[in-house]
Amino acid sequence: MGKWQGRADPPLSPLGQQQAAQAAMRVGMVEAVVASPLVRARQTAEIIAEGIGVGPVETNENLIETDAGDWTGLTFHQIRTGWPGWLDEHRWPENFEKETDIVARMTEALIGIAERFSGGSIVAVTHSGAMRNLDRSLGDLDPSIPNLGARWYDVNGFTITGGERLLLVDHEHTTSTGTTQV
Repeated sequence: MGKWQGRADPPLSPLGQQQAAQAAMRVGMVEAVVASPLVRARQTAEIIAEGIGVGPVETNENLIETDAGDWTGLTFHQIRTGWPGWLDEHRWPENFEKETDIVARMTEALIGIAERFSGGSIVAVTHSGAMRNLDRSLGDLDPSIPNLGARWYDVNGFTITGGERLLLVDHEHTTSTGTTQV
């Protein structure tokens, strides 16, 4: 907990598997499930897809988590020790993925998914870092996202609008350990 997973690729924990199954019960019917290629997102998507009877899960490289560069897999304590003051000053390592690049690829992913499944509701399983950057670009001043938090996005041509936020798990009865978002 408190790690910048970035593109580290650990599997979904047993708790994460339980939360994904719980999320499937809240998703409702959708036309398809698309996921980041990272194992934790793909496994989440597969559990949700199986729970709602949709599949197979497709992957989309542009839904991948933010590349945290040198901070990948480090805890906040390790970052604060190795890069004193950087987090407070909103400074990132040189090889940390730029916000404009994250927003561009997330936008491309959502537009592509909307074109592929025209008119349908789709679950796209991605990651909190990537979603927060997209949400900030859409004018969201508080883009905090809990584990298995979700948001509706309306894609109309090349325009994306952020919609209602959803919580797909009961965090009062579970402990959050991952970063996978729906």
